[in-house]
Amino acid sequence: MRTTPLQPWAVGIRVQGEPVGLRHYTVASGAPADGRPLFELSRDEGVWVSPVSRDGEQVRLGRATVLRAGDEVLVVGGEQPAAERVFTGRDE
Repeated sequence: MRTTPLQPWAVGIRVQGEPVGLRHYTVASGAPADGRPLFELSRDEGVWVSPVSRDGEQVRLGRATVLRAGDEVLVVGGEQPAAERVFTGRDE
């Protein structure tokens, strides 16, 4: 176990049914998403990222926003095996 500092803000929505097509990842060092801009991920990998948290702070997103290892992302759409590979660097 490890201690995690409390964060004063949480972002989220509540829905009646299980969310479909939404997944949470932490960008792994050396993964295909590490060092790539969002527009490339959308164009080449078919994944849409929103929002992104970096070092506990919300990242302002734009086409040229570059993801880094350690970024926490919420992925909308795309095939799960592809997203898994893009953000973690491993196949399911």
